[in-house]
Amino acid sequence: MLKKLCRGVYTWKALETETKRHINGYVFTTRVGPVVVDPPRLNESVVKQFEALGTLKAIIVTGRPNERRAEQFQAWYGAKVFAPNKDRRRMRINADAWFHDGDVLPGGFKAVSLKNQRTPGESVLFHPKAKILVANQLHGFPGGTMSLPERGLYQQFGAAISAHLELLELEFERLLPGSGEPVLTGGRVSLATYLAGLSGG
Repeated sequence: MLKKLCRGVYTWKALETETKRHINGYVFTTRVGPVVVDPPRLNESVVKQFEALGTLKAIIVTGRPNERRAEQFQAWYGAKVFAPNKDRRRMRINADAWFHDGDVLPGGFKAVSLKNQRTPGESVLFHPKAKILVANQLHGFPGGTMSLPERGLYQQFGAAISAHLELLELEFERLLPGSGEPVLTGGRVSLATYLAGLSGG
């Protein structure tokens, strides 16, 4: 089912056959209309609830690893797709617009590119007004405890961690990961706690 996290933010979980794990989908009701980020499979039980939010206006993909079912959503709803320019050669989907670090995207999200990640363009989305950080590379379990994918997916895991430390400069309260449980209060603290454990401090 579609679950309301807070004002204007909804989520659903879907089992991806490729990864054999449940991942999170997020849809935001914004002034321009609904905006979906890195959408996974949309189960039949969720379709009516999803479409009841309004006509989908934009699909934001935060990087090649999080492309998920964006192409299907593009075909179903005719919404424009926004994807990171640095992953342009790696993407399967034909995006309508390619964004760069710092670009403002539909719904008021700011694109924040992360260095030394799984792909050159992998990004997070920051919403300053709502104090939300959408970080679909993160896992939020158990109980919203943050973690990154296994080290083997990164060429330089230490450098990848350093890029995440820079995210702590952003004023966010809600942290929405790609799988597991979102953190609706204290999101920055949750991320900082995980990173401090990795750095030994």
